[in-house]
Amino acid sequence: MLGLRDTASALQISNDTSIKTLLEIHYRGARNFWKTFAWDIVKRSYTGKYCVGCEDFFLEKNLRDGKCPTHPTQATDIHEENYFFFSYQTIVENAIASSGYSITPITRRNEAVSFARKGLHDSSNSRSIERSEGWGGSGPGRRLPDAIRVV
Repeated sequence: MLGLRDTASALQISNDTSIKTLLEIHYRGARNFWKTFAWDIVKRSYTGKYCVGCEDFFLEKNLRDGKCPTHPTQATDIHEENYFFFSYQTIVENAIASSGYSITPITRRNEAVSFARKGLHDSSNSRSIERSEGWGGSGPGRRLPDAIRVV
C-alpha cells in the first residue's frame, strides 16, 4: 500500500506551489490524473441535491429542511452525467479489518470501521460543461481551449 509521499511521487504531484487553472502545468496535471485513474473511473448519470454556494452535492440526510447546512439556500435538483471514482467499500472495510493497517487508538479504528460500514458512495471528480458554463480543464470528452497546448 502506497503512503502519501509515495502516491504523490507516483503521480508526479506536490503541494508546494499554487497555480491558476488556465496554466499549462495545470492541464498537464489534469491529463496525468485522467490517464492514471482511467481504469477506476466510470461515467454515469447522476441526480442529486446541489448547493451553488458550496459547489457540492449533498445527500438528503445531510440537508436541513432541504437547505444547505452552510448556506440558507434551498439545494437545487441537478441531473447530469459525471465521472465518478468507485466507492471501494469492500476494499476499505477489508483494509481496516486486516492486520496490514494499524489504527490507534482502538476507538479510532472502531470509528473508521463504523464509518465505512454505513456505506461509502461513489465520488464525482467532474462537473458538466453546462453547469460549469464551459469553464474547466481537460478530461474525457473535454476539449482544451485553443490557447492551451498540452504535451
